[in-house]
Amino acid sequence: MKTTNIRCKIKSRLAALLRDQRGSMVVLSAVSMTAIIGFAGLGVDVAMWYSEKRVTQNIADASAVAATYAMQEGGNATEIAAAARAEAIRNGFVETAGNSLIVGDASSQPAQGSAVPRAAITVTRQVPILLAGAFLESDPSVQAVATAGVQTLGNICVIGLDEDAGRTVEFIGNTFANIGCGVASNSSTDDALYVGGNATLIANPAQSFGDIVVDGSGVLITQRPPMPFSPRVADPFENRNFPPVAGSCDFTDLIVNSDQTVGPSLSGGSVRICGDFTVKPNRSLTMEPGIYYVDGGNVLFQGTVTGTGVTIVLTGASASDIGEIDIRAQSIVTLTAPSSGEYAGIVVHQDALAEEDGDNKFNGGAQLTFVGAIYLKNQPVTYNGGSDIDGCTMIVARIVKFSGTSFIRNTTTLCESVGLDGNSAAQEQVVLLQ
Repeated sequence: MKTTNIRCKIKSRLAALLRDQRGSMVVLSAVSMTAIIGFAGLGVDVAMWYSEKRVTQNIADASAVAATYAMQEGGNATEIAAAARAEAIRNGFVETAGNSLIVGDASSQPAQGSAVPRAAITVTRQVPILLAGAFLESDPSVQAVATAGVQTLGNICVIGLDEDAGRTVEFIGNTFANIGCGVASNSSTDDALYVGGNATLIANPAQSFGDIVVDGSGVLITQRPPMPFSPRVADPFENRNFPPVAGSCDFTDLIVNSDQTVGPSLSGGSVRICGDFTVKPNRSLTMEPGIYYVDGGNVLFQGTVTGTGVTIVLTGASASDIGEIDIRAQSIVTLTAPSSGEYAGIVVHQDALAEEDGDNKFNGGAQLTFVGAIYLKNQPVTYNGGSDIDGCTMIVARIVKFSGTSFIRNTTTLCESVGLDGNSAAQEQVVLLQ
């Protein structure tokens, strides 16, 4: 009887306990909170994973571009890898166990549009996580792959070499300049390439190491977007070994007052003019093939000048002795550079020792046909209104200024005839391909 009562009491209390809802919310809250915390932790893990994936991709992209630049500069495998790794570290890559950076040569891959692949980078990084980490033996990793390549932007035929002066390449006034090729400024200033006033510049590409300014009513027309803050363009004649002037004077102040022909005694030789070299208005001068050294004087053309296989060299015993070139309005000048020798491809050359404050001018109304480069490494050159240049002309000077209507029309076959095939003047851009 007692046993039966005890059993009845136990059943009654159990039934009462099961019916009792006091404290149930605490249990439910505890179970629910565990789930909520778990999902929150999982959300944080996913967000962190995506963030780290983006960081890893940025590291790979920057590293691929750096490796490609190193390849373009002729670096060996060690130098290329070092450039890639340095840029990766700068962008947040940490060299620890589980992290890796692999530099691959992608030059055998097919071109992608106008770009040729150069370097491929694979970056692997371990990612610390929160909730999921409790169930894994080690942190998971993310991986990113990037390939960078090089695309040719076009030939650069106007280059301003000065790295510090403002407006190293300038188009002002009522200039209408249809370049027919590319322009580049190596200046680091905030107005390195300047188009102002009512000037219009048509060029492809248009780039500068510093910034590009289009001011006032200026207009810049280019097939590709303007490219400020681009790498400097190498001086295509920097490593030429130009021979010094030698021998006695063939002329002292050569002044052409009547139609005549001048040249060296031997084809391909040189002529030394001690003093000024002047062609008077309405007079005609034919220059035979050779190098014409103007030693300690200026060049002034006011008439008609023609010559094939010709380079005019402005030189002197000291910086202050080195002269300048001035081609006046109504001149007709047709000159073609030599196709061989140290002066191959150069039609006008000024000694690099010349003082910086020179004034070389190609004035309005002149009809100019230059097949070759005008190379004034240390002085500016100005094209005033009406300069019209045909043939294959490259202008490489410390500063280049245009003022007035100017056309430069280059013909590929003429460029190739004097060794200016565009290879040394072709500008390239490193781009990300994937």
